[in-house]
Parts: sequence; structure tokens; C-alpha cells
Amino acid sequence: MMQKRIEMDKSIKDVLSSQEYMPKEICLRRGKYYPKEFISSKGHKSVVWKGVDEYSMPVAIKFATYEDYINRSYLEEASRAAKLRGYSQFAHFYDADIKELEFSSFRSV
Repeated sequence: MMQKRIEMDKSIKDVLSSQEYMPKEICLRRGKYYPKEFISSKGHKSVVWKGVDEYSMPVAIKFATYEDYINRSYLEEASRAAKLRGYSQFAHFYDADIKELEFSSFRSV
């Protein structure tokens, strides 16, 4: 029996893709990150932004659906991503956390 594919709701993707609703600052375990430019919502489970960290270094910021991490830790993804550090075509993984974002006009995401 195939499991149902986990997907982020389109309305949530629309909100997370909008500069209007995007938080100006995101504080995680290792630092502060600032979303600057929406990149993609083409994946099934996430939205990606270009941003900078608190030292103005470029970063990619991935907003993923919580359901993807109910049965596994987001730290597993971090561990797999760390193995790709030697390959220049892959972004380096620096930080992760589970955050609930509040949007005044929408439900919590």
C-alpha cells in the first residue's frame, strides 16, 4: 500500500512565497536569517528563499511542511546534507529548527 505523498497546501505556499507576509527576521538555533528574494515553490513540500545571515553571508532558506518531519527528525536531513559538503553544486547546510510562523490574515503555518 502506497503512502500518501506529503505536500504543502497551495494556500500556504502562496503565503510563504509572498514578500508581504514573509517575516523580516528568522531566529534559529545558531543565528538570525533574513529572507530577501523568493526563489521557488516548485517542490511538493517546501518553499525556498535567497537570504543572508546576520553577517550578510548569502544563504538559502527552506520553509518545509511540518508533516514531513512527524515520523523523522529534520536532523536526519541535516546529516545527509552534511555528506554533500564536498560537492560545489550543493548548498551547505548550516542550521535548522522547527518554527511556527504566524500570519495575521491567515491561519498558523
